[in-house]
This record gives sequence, structure tokens and C-alpha cells, in this order.
Amino acid sequence: MAQAESENQTRQADLDRRVLDLTNQVAGLTRQLAVAQTNLNQSYQDYALLENRLRRDVAERLVLERKFNNPSELRAQIENLQWSPAQEVSADRIYAGLDVEVKSNTFHVIAPQ
Repeated sequence: MAQAESENQTRQADLDRRVLDLTNQVAGLTRQLAVAQTNLNQSYQDYALLENRLRRDVAERLVLERKFNNPSELRAQIENLQWSPAQEVSADRIYAGLDVEVKSNTFHVIAPQ
């Protein structure tokens, strides 16, 4: 009887350890699941932001394409540039303030002073 009780206690201790191990595994998996869910939620938010940005960019592109493909709109813009140019557009003005010097097909960076 004492031997049976001893074996019973040993089995109970083994079962208790196994239950504790399984509990720790479940807790670890729960933490991993929470981290995965957080990452997934962040990915959905990033995706939504990118999708909105793409939709806005496509809409802007379509508006510009329509203006460019509209002959009267294009003529009005050309007329505006001919009669009231803000400044003459030249390579020198484009590169002014960029600390680069452009000649023909070559350029070099001007060292800051």
C-alpha cells in the first residue's frame, strides 16, 4: 500500500509538472498570438494608408492628363506662359542654388563655401 501511494504521488508530481509545462506553453503561444495580431493590425493600417495615397496619386494624374489632353486648356496655359512668364526658364535658372555646375553633358558639384 505504501508503495502504491508512493507511485501515486510520483505520478501526481509528474502530472503537475506536465500541467505546468503546458500552461507555460499556452501562455507563450498567447503572447506570440498577441504580437502577431498587433503586427497584422499595423500592416492593415499601413496598407490602408498606401491605398489612399495610391488613389489620390491616380486621381491627380487623371486630372493632369485631362488638362494636358484638353486642347483649349493647353492653349490657355501656353498663352498664359507667353504673355505673363514669371521668369525666363533656362538651364542656369533651373540649376541655380543647387551647388552644381552644368556644361553640355557634364556636371560637377561646387564645394560649399
